[in-house]
Amino acid sequence: MILDMMMPVMDGIELLRRIRSSARWKDIPVVIYSAGFALSWGPVTWVLLSEMFPNAIKNRALAIAVAAQWIANLFVSWSFKVLD
Repeated sequence: MILDMMMPVMDGIELLRRIRSSARWKDIPVVIYSAGFALSWGPVTWVLLSEMFPNAIKNRALAIAVAAQWIANLFVSWSFKVLD
């Protein structure tokens, strides 16, 4: 309904600018994106890791794979600028 009322006045880019400039609404796109990822592709990595190693080496292989994933996530988070 909000989009229907605002669309004659502005396009989608202008709506995003207004959302980002408003202190009350600026975090909504990030929350929607995070929730969508958590409900769709987020768990896939953990399922794949738990299924791809044989039982004989699963404990050590999962420990190494998860440690590598956390280290990669650390480097990715360092490489992005801080969200203001």
